Amino acid sequence: MGVKYTNENNQEVNFQQLEMLPEFNHLTLDDATNKVLKIDKFFKNPKTQMVEQYGGEVFISPTDNLNDVINNHIGIGSKGRFWIFYHHKQANNNGDVKWDYMTYRKGILQDQGISVFDNRNREIANCHLDHATGLYTNKRKRFFGDPSIFAYEFGNQNIPNIKFWYNDDDTIDEIFYYDDDYTLNEFIANSEIMAKFPWNQHHFFHSFNPILPT
Repeated sequence: MGVKYTNENNQEVNFQQLEMLPEFNHLTLDDATNKVLKIDKFFKNPKTQMVEQYGGEVFISPTDNLNDVINNHIGIGSKGRFWIFYHHKQANNNGDVKWDYMTYRKGILQDQGISVFDNRNREIANCHLDHATGLYTNKRKRFFGDPSIFAYEFGNQNIPNIKFWYNDDDTIDEIFYYDDDYTLNEFIANSEIMAKFPWNQHHFFHSFNPILPT
């Protein structure tokens, strides 16, 4: 198993930098694929200055028992014990991966939904399952883009440049680009944006479905 560390903004750091950070992540990687298998999340307790784990994320393989993995983790940590379990993996040929997820806080199921990650483990789509209706809500997608074209906030390529929100019928509700909100018509009418993001070349964002790029 491989290991790497990231800060709270998911930027990679080395082991020597960890003692200077208020929060950091310990990533366990598959040696063969370099894919993330588990993210353990830590913080420095401001009262004791001791490093404590408060939860993490687990990407569960088809050979693992989902309930066993959940039961083995939800009791680990302090400060809320926040765990996300990703399961039922589906992938495309470009390295994007779709997961069903379950979120637990203090051992209690809080949320379920679907998340899609690109080949750099950046979330590009997400929605939540409404337990009352059985329907998916809070649908959104994220676009990161080529760093030679887009100016990343704080120079961090893990922060999306464009965010899309969708209605219940999967049509676009609102688009956020840098510091402004746009309707779809306003977004397409903006020639400066279209020069960087030609709308007819980005069909994945025209509708919430398909949630996994084809």
